[in-house]
Amino acid sequence: MIEHWEMSVGFASPYHTHRREDESFYVLDGKVALVFGGEWLEAGPGAFVYGPRNVAHGFKVIGERPARMLVMCTPAGFERFVLDQATPIAEPASPPDMERLVALAQRHGIEIHGPLPKAPAQFGR
Repeated sequence: MIEHWEMSVGFASPYHTHRREDESFYVLDGKVALVFGGEWLEAGPGAFVYGPRNVAHGFKVIGERPARMLVMCTPAGFERFVLDQATPIAEPASPPDMERLVALAQRHGIEIHGPLPKAPAQFGR
C-alpha cells in the first residue's frame, strides 16, 4: 500500500496500464478525478475505486485543496517499481525524466500511454 500525501490541485498521473496487478484507490481527503478506459468519475473522502489490470487508467486532483489517498496493488510487486524510480528530492521540484520513467515502467509490466485523456468540464481544473 502506498500513501499519496498532499497532492496539489492539478497533480496528475500519466495514462497507463498495469499488466501484472490490479490497482485500488481509497481517497482520504480532497477530490480526485479518475479515468478508466476513457470513462471519468469523481471520488471524494471515503470513496474506494477498483481498477482492474489491463485497463488504461489514471487520476488527477481536482477541487479547491490538496488530496491524499491510499493506493493498493494486488498482487504485490508494484512497490518495486516505486522504489526503483525513487530519486533524491530536488529543490525546486523538477518534472520526471519521462524517458527513464517509461523504460522503468516497461520493466515492471506497466505501459505509459502519455497524458490523461481530456476530462469533461464538470471536473474543473
